[in-house]
Amino acid sequence: MAELSDGEVIFFGIDPDLPVLAEHRAKEGRSVYVRDGYLTLAMGDDEEPLVDIAMLTVTPAGCPAYQIENLLAAVAAAWALDLPADMIRTGVLTYELDEAVSA
Repeated sequence: MAELSDGEVIFFGIDPDLPVLAEHRAKEGRSVYVRDGYLTLAMGDDEEPLVDIAMLTVTPAGCPAYQIENLLAAVAAAWALDLPADMIRTGVLTYELDEAVSA
């Protein structure tokens, strides 16, 4: 689908060493992933650790991987809108799950 996109593509995934993420970064593309326990923004070889995953209320111990993937997608969307990293960080750190919805 990336080839069909008219705009910039930001890839995301839990593993930063996935071939599609590595290839995209090699072309100076933007991506969002988890490295060493940190949700990380990357553009080419430049990485910015955004937040320690262990600090997030959205990811309790033992949570399914899809919750982290959903968070990565949301962060990528915010970054695509050119929100600054500190604003994205604040949004991630202050987000809370509604227990009634998540149960």
